[in-house]
Amino acid sequence: MTVDSPRWTSLRLHDRWSTLLLRFGFEKGVSACLGALGLAGRQVRALVVAAPDEVRSEWRSVASRSVPDPEDVLERIRPFLERLVSAKYPYKLALKDAPSLLVPIRDGERFFGVLALWMLWGRKLSAVDHPYLADLASLLGKAWGREHHIGIVESALRLSGTGNLLGQMLERDDADPLRFTGEALLQLRRIVPFSASSVWGMDWEKFQVKLLLAGEDVPFDLYEEESFLLGRGLRALAMEQDRVIVFSDLKGNRFRGYAAVPARGGDDAFRLVGTFGAAEAHVFTGRRVDYLRTFMNRLAGTWSLWSRMQRWKQEALFDEITGLRNKRCCLREFEASWERHRLRGGEYALAFFDLDHFKTVNDMHGHVAGDVVLGRFGEILRRHAEQMGMPCRFGGEEFLLLMPGTSLKDAVVACEKIRKTLASEAWNTQFGRLQVTVSCGISEAVRDCVSESQNLLALADARLYAAKGRGRNRIVFSD
Repeated sequence: MTVDSPRWTSLRLHDRWSTLLLRFGFEKGVSACLGALGLAGRQVRALVVAAPDEVRSEWRSVASRSVPDPEDVLERIRPFLERLVSAKYPYKLALKDAPSLLVPIRDGERFFGVLALWMLWGRKLSAVDHPYLADLASLLGKAWGREHHIGIVESALRLSGTGNLLGQMLERDDADPLRFTGEALLQLRRIVPFSASSVWGMDWEKFQVKLLLAGEDVPFDLYEEESFLLGRGLRALAMEQDRVIVFSDLKGNRFRGYAAVPARGGDDAFRLVGTFGAAEAHVFTGRRVDYLRTFMNRLAGTWSLWSRMQRWKQEALFDEITGLRNKRCCLREFEASWERHRLRGGEYALAFFDLDHFKTVNDMHGHVAGDVVLGRFGEILRRHAEQMGMPCRFGGEEFLLLMPGTSLKDAVVACEKIRKTLASEAWNTQFGRLQVTVSCGISEAVRDCVSESQNLLALADARLYAAKGRGRNRIVFSD
């Protein structure tokens, strides 16, 4: 066998195709491979065509060599391409100015496309070329399949990355779910190339779909003029029917592709729907829609769990009647703020409040009236003291006000306003008119020469009982 024989040339071509496909991957490497068909120095005409996927209904040209108008050729051979989907051998054509041979490209059982050839090494194709062409088609199929699977793995890893990002939302106390969702959408765009997106939630009070986040700061949806059970737009229809809505090639719209993907959290009452628009047609393939569905389910589950965690945190750290922090949260914040005070120095005031004769209020006017008084005093504390410190319900009718960085004078002025405001309040109940007063004890770290947090707390508590002993409805801030 001479080095100039077609068989020798085909072996060299096979090695070159392998190198080019490994180096560049299929999408870029196939153009170089078709160029390598000209190694023999004679004219070669070839075209590689990709088969339609689950959503894309059209065959498309991937790469060509010496073909002036690949789309025109594709249109002419389109009726014959469907025969190649299940074929294992080349298919001959006898059309004028058309390829003479169509070779199926597959990786195992998966069909990817067709290699169309007019001539090879300056001559017409013959039966002796079929084994070589089948070998080249197999090489193309393996490269195409490898890139296909690598793309799936990369997309899965990126999708996992968006899930990890959403997971961080559950780990941080100061997490902003909208910010984390926006960052996750930016990562999702690397997997599914959409141009616009919005996330919508269900408002059960109004029984309407409401906007939670607009990816481009402008809410996105289609058919806003159409009204459905849960509101306007296809988002409402998708949530109502609990199914994905996809348009692959819209006409007369700035977005050629559209997808509305509903999802439910761990609690069926927590529901989201994502709307996605793409400038290009056929973006939302079946696999990409699966990616969107996976993302939205993870998003709904994360938001649902985050909402429950916020509710549990609220119940664990805040008092239900007054809305103030409870004793557990109060002592935790007290130790943290005291540690900052110890390191930085400065003043630290603390006030203990106790509602006077509160047991009598419950006994004579009922526990509902007692809860009203507690709630109202919580409002008064927030209004007068939240700017300078942290008000807490310490237990029963006792309240604590932490005031780091506050002098004794300022603390006394603030607490006196609180005392007078409550004393001026009155309630008419079924058992008669109700008025409540409060007693207060104040301690301050610098003036009282206190170096331990528990000593500051004990001193304020002792002065509170001194105020009770002196007739109630008063403030004691010195021994």
